Amino acid sequence: MPIPLRSRPFAGLLLAQSLGSFNDNAAKTLVALIAAASLPPERSAQVVALAGAAFSLPFLLFSPLAGSLADRMSKRDILISCKTAELTLLALGVFLLRSRSLPLLLGLMVLLGIRSAFFGPAKLSIIPELVEDKDLSQGNGLLQMTAFLGILLGMAAAGPLMERFRDSLHLAGLFLLAISALGLLSAMAVPKTPAAGGRAPLRWNFLSQALGDLAAVRERRSIHLAVAGCAAFWFIGALSQMNLLTYGDELMGLEESALSLLQVALAVGIALGSYAAGKLSRDAIELGLVPLGAFGIALFSAALAFSFHSAPLTALWLFLLGASAGCFLIPLQSFIQQRSPKEQRGRFLAAANFLA
Repeated sequence: MPIPLRSRPFAGLLLAQSLGSFNDNAAKTLVALIAAASLPPERSAQVVALAGAAFSLPFLLFSPLAGSLADRMSKRDILISCKTAELTLLALGVFLLRSRSLPLLLGLMVLLGIRSAFFGPAKLSIIPELVEDKDLSQGNGLLQMTAFLGILLGMAAAGPLMERFRDSLHLAGLFLLAISALGLLSAMAVPKTPAAGGRAPLRWNFLSQALGDLAAVRERRSIHLAVAGCAAFWFIGALSQMNLLTYGDELMGLEESALSLLQVALAVGIALGSYAAGKLSRDAIELGLVPLGAFGIALFSAALAFSFHSAPLTALWLFLLGASAGCFLIPLQSFIQQRSPKEQRGRFLAAANFLA
């Protein structure tokens, strides 16, 4: 039976995924700060890049398998298993933070990335099983908004945690462990869902599995276009994030703290734009927001070419760029969830993750 968006079960899903985003980003940033404090600048930059790659690579390798499993098993069971794995890994992280061993902490990033790779398709594909079609856009808007808020708060919390527990970092690990326990309890509030009945063969070769998923997506042209649009969103987002550091440093001459504020402006824009897209869609999936969002992405990206002389104006354009991106993404994501065959929904969403 569908549940209301304001119900405790749906709030449990939102809280579980936002707390997971918080922990992932707090842990990555802590590793970067430990590297900066203990290594020369050149080496620390390499470790920061490795930490990002260690967390991101599992999405490429395991998303196809995760999508197929989401179609074969109860998605609630997958969510709870992933949150249990997160709790276990962060318990290990308490000891690794005490030792400050960067190689072992990078290994932990890999394991947390694998956990997130399996959590993603289950999280996205369970929404149509929990809410009515008319609530899909609002549900996705809330999901993306809380995810980005979790990312922002996690990145912001790492600095104070490092400063407060500089000589006893295992206490910072205990804080993240407590957050993870709360996330596990939140996931348990999600209603039990039956397996969708997917019967596609499981391929442990990630490339073979991904190609099979993409072939299934291509058979449905409208979904294929929506998947390509979602992939374009994440590609543009990653490109903007990388270019923003160079833009702020070389063109604007900003300090690191000011650069962080520009990234915050972009992320807050995406969060609020996602929420607004859900609200504007009302009781439908409003694909008319997609070209509007695409126009905003192009317009405000172009505006950034001329605003480097003004930090406040640049922050405004970045905020509006993020808001446009949220309006672009939410209808497409909701469309994929609605139109995908129930027994293949996890595979289709995993294909979008793989392309991104």
